[in-house]
Amino acid sequence: MGIRLDVNIRGEVTVVSVGGNIKSSADASMIRSAIQKIAEEGAEEEIVLEIKDSFIITSSVIGFLVKFISKDKLNISLEIGNPELYTMLEEMELHRLFRARKVAL
Repeated sequence: MGIRLDVNIRGEVTVVSVGGNIKSSADASMIRSAIQKIAEEGAEEEIVLEIKDSFIITSSVIGFLVKFISKDKLNISLEIGNPELYTMLEEMELHRLFRARKVAL
């Protein structure tokens, strides 16, 4: 079935909203492509990745987020709707790098 992905611009922030569970390579590819497109357009100062209800993200999503933030210097933060996913990011010590916040989405 796959994820639902929406991109919205709110002032100088671009929000990429992801609904559903992120579990396949196709899901990861959709998210990566959306973020790359935003970065190529270059107009936005911040990208917020809203992960509404997924309790897990694939290693490929983690990998490209680390690259986008550390190497490409993109200003990306995560808003996490599922407490299990936030806890996983804390346990992997990625919540600070991703500037992850628990939110009710």
